[in-house]
Amino acid sequence: MKQTPLTYISSDNASGAKSTLEIRVNDILWEKTDSFIGCGPADKVYVTQLNDDATTTVIFGDGIYGARLPRGQNNIRAKYRKGIGLGGLVKANQLSQLITRPLGVKEVTNMLTPSGAADAELIDDARANATLTIHTLGRVVSLQDYEDFARSFSGIDKALATWAWLGQKRGVCVTVAGANGQPVSADLTNNLTTALIKSAGTNTLVTVCAYKPIFFRLEAKIEIDPAYIAQNVINAVDACLRETFSFKQRQLGQLVSQSEVIATIQRVDGVKAVDLDKLYRTEDAGIQLNNLLKSARTVPGDDKIIAAELLIIDPRPIHLTQML
Repeated sequence: MKQTPLTYISSDNASGAKSTLEIRVNDILWEKTDSFIGCGPADKVYVTQLNDDATTTVIFGDGIYGARLPRGQNNIRAKYRKGIGLGGLVKANQLSQLITRPLGVKEVTNMLTPSGAADAELIDDARANATLTIHTLGRVVSLQDYEDFARSFSGIDKALATWAWLGQKRGVCVTVAGANGQPVSADLTNNLTTALIKSAGTNTLVTVCAYKPIFFRLEAKIEIDPAYIAQNVINAVDACLRETFSFKQRQLGQLVSQSEVIATIQRVDGVKAVDLDKLYRTEDAGIQLNNLLKSARTVPGDDKIIAAELLIIDPRPIHLTQML
């Protein structure tokens, strides 16, 4: 197809995504399938292939596995949306221009803030997520299955599953985070819940919660090797802390300890010693130096459902000084 990339929207199927592509041959709608295996010569189906250049190729059957295309000219029509990515998450009323201006349209705007977008999967992410669907094979039983299923669901980046009491029956609470920490929309939450129930069976109660981002702050003095430029070392420590305690690197419900923070600083070249003065959650500055920062999560077997927290470093400047 000429226009790229093909848009996918949230769905309650196992992958969590549904193509917007609609193919009609001689004005008859053909159905998309994942594979020609099991398709007969009369089945009007097609498969799609995503190429390295982000273009999409539509493949039809050979008359044995899937119906062959009938003869004719200009009898195949494709209707679809194009465009994906976090760049589409604009503010409400931010859009004011159309690419084309249909007759009679005077002006346009987006009344609502869009949600649920995600960038195309990077190679590292694809490598990490490639085996998730194999782990579950469309059926979820254990808590790990629930997490793997949710993480492989389109639009979900992180997931944490815990046993919990839902009323008088034990069920599963799944906390999820959207792509790059984006809020999880109600539609995405509902689709994931439906997909999990389908895969787990109707006897298992499932609830899906959106994660809660929590920030922490720290202050430290650093003894710097005289052979190094002090400001360069401080900048490197700042970058290392932000990478180590970023959304990408941390997990839902993961704790932050003094030892982990000190070890992170000390692995930077040029650092000889560290004196950690403050370590606290941003919203709780009562105790300035904590040995351990906890991240809330549903306690297994508890009847109180708590959305898991993700504890990451505060985006504001980190107070790092040179030890004199």
